Amino acid sequence: MSNPWVVFLILFVILVVLRRFVNGAPWAEMIRDRLAGLGGSWAATLMALALGTSMTVHGMQKFQGGAEGVAGFFGSLGIPGAGVMAWVVIIVELVGGVAILAGLLPQMWAALNAIVQLTAIFTAHWSQGFSGNDTGPGWEKNLALLALSLAIAFIGSGRRLSLVDLVMPDKD
Repeated sequence: MSNPWVVFLILFVILVVLRRFVNGAPWAEMIRDRLAGLGGSWAATLMALALGTSMTVHGMQKFQGGAEGVAGFFGSLGIPGAGVMAWVVIIVELVGGVAILAGLLPQMWAALNAIVQLTAIFTAHWSQGFSGNDTGPGWEKNLALLALSLAIAFIGSGRRLSLVDLVMPDKD
């Protein structure tokens, strides 16, 4: 069985069948309820930490490499206004990543990063396929970052301790 899609399909069918027996089982509901009791807002916090860290690292790499290099790459992709767009992406990733980690307007920065990720998928990574090839990385990482960005844009960053919470705590 060398075809990975056949392996995927067989595994998927087995797990769908098992799902019928597991869903509704008392032990499965107990596990689900215990995990849900931990609080969904903590899940959003973990997503915000992952997204903010990733954005910050990618933005810092672009900043340290220089906007001229980023602009040159954008120009090679045919992106109009490559010089301005290079700075826009650096700001969204670097400032936005730190802002998400600090809890400052996380939904706005995540929405802006979603646009960056969609653009990256269709301009820089689509031709390399999902997982990439010899010519460059694929778009799987960008898809994950897009999903994190949209989740934070829609639901916020959860119950978290951030710099903003320390400096300007909410008044109850």
